[in-house]
Amino acid sequence: MFGIINIKKPVGPTSHQVINKVRRFLGIKRCGHAGTLDPLASGVLLVAYGPATRLIPYMDIDQKEYIANIKLGCTSSTYDLEGELTSVVEHPAYTEKEILDALQCFSGKIIQTPPIYSAVKVSGKELYKYARKGQSVEIPERKVTIYEIELLENHGDCLTIRVLCSSGTYIRTLASDIGKQLKCGAYLQSLIRTKVGQFDIKDAKDVEDLQPESIVDIEMAFHKDRKVHIKLDDEIPFNSGRLIPACNISNPINAKTALVFSCSNEVLGIGEQIDAHIHPKVVLRPYIGNKIE
Repeated sequence: MFGIINIKKPVGPTSHQVINKVRRFLGIKRCGHAGTLDPLASGVLLVAYGPATRLIPYMDIDQKEYIANIKLGCTSSTYDLEGELTSVVEHPAYTEKEILDALQCFSGKIIQTPPIYSAVKVSGKELYKYARKGQSVEIPERKVTIYEIELLENHGDCLTIRVLCSSGTYIRTLASDIGKQLKCGAYLQSLIRTKVGQFDIKDAKDVEDLQPESIVDIEMAFHKDRKVHIKLDDEIPFNSGRLIPACNISNPINAKTALVFSCSNEVLGIGEQIDAHIHPKVVLRPYIGNKIE
């Protein structure tokens, strides 16, 4: 039993609390999400369950889209509405060109420093634990990509922007950095994640209203060119973790890895093509003894 559910997370609960509700609905303990959302944030929370949790690192879900409201003229200890105000300043009424010029500074590959109040680990401990104890720690920078950044509304002291970015991007940090670029300070006032890979908020389900039909096929998380079928004679070798000839698959694996299907269209796992063979990277239905688990 495995699959994925596109959950519409509400503002308030943590991602972990939402997953606990999914566990109760499914009657299964093994659940994981493909990218956390802070309690302040809402929107798409992609939840995998059962053996599908092992597929999360291989899914085509690197691109994520957000709608963010950014408060100008204020800074916060957490870079968002939930933190303590650390400064409040008066600022001019920015023209649309000034705002657009500031936003374009964050287009493309950029360097970010995650917020001190975040789950990023340093020396095996989450940053927020250092922050709560008032301990200083060197926060490692990270490279992220902003594919698109668009101004949707300008209310003078509050901006609404749309951001299409890579996984690992902190929108709280982006909001703070936009405030620095405008020389007035800023923090994230609200956030909605509208897309994770091919999963859209318009198709997301409220966690309180889950039904069996809320579960979607795992293959939706993979691009069509990352799906291959193997022959019947190769199914047991693959499920046993053995190499199979690359000439026996339906199409070459052009990416580093691909989702592997049986000839009867069952998902078997993840395979990687190296030279003339397919190497099983993840096996969902291991062959043990004389049976498939």
